[in-house]
Amino acid sequence: METIFLLAVAVWVGAVVLLSFVVAPGVFAALPRPQAGDLMNALFPAYYRLGALCGGVALVTGALQAYIGKRWGTLRFWLTGVMVVSTLYAGFVVTPHAQAVRVQLAAGDRQADRAQLQKTFHRDHQLAVFANGVALFSGAAVLWLTGMAERRTVPNRPHQRFSS
Repeated sequence: METIFLLAVAVWVGAVVLLSFVVAPGVFAALPRPQAGDLMNALFPAYYRLGALCGGVALVTGALQAYIGKRWGTLRFWLTGVMVVSTLYAGFVVTPHAQAVRVQLAAGDRQADRAQLQKTFHRDHQLAVFANGVALFSGAAVLWLTGMAERRTVPNRPHQRFSS
């Protein structure tokens, strides 16, 4: 169960890192802004479904571990829950709204409407970035806590030198 839990969290954190620090900057550097936005909008549904799937797996395996009596850790549980909530909020509330606003921006002509729509889109984008950051840092904390707990369970051994 612990291995499945860790794989789910690691894949989830890896997806956030990959999309945020590799894919999005690369797409916006390689394509004109409208096409880059279109490509990112095409990627977001799969990205957020993956996060939701990993979150579900992590919560279920964590709950099963707690049920069978393995001390799973309250902090890890809550951090995983924070990851799930932030991912679901960004993926299924904020991002669809931002995409709808983006469509309105492309279709709108009036400058007053355009300024308000741009402000709304910017706010939605910042909320999504923040929610993804919360998921990333929560996931990193879960992995760190797991590593620290594992470290405490392995007995200290003196450093051994190997001679050839």
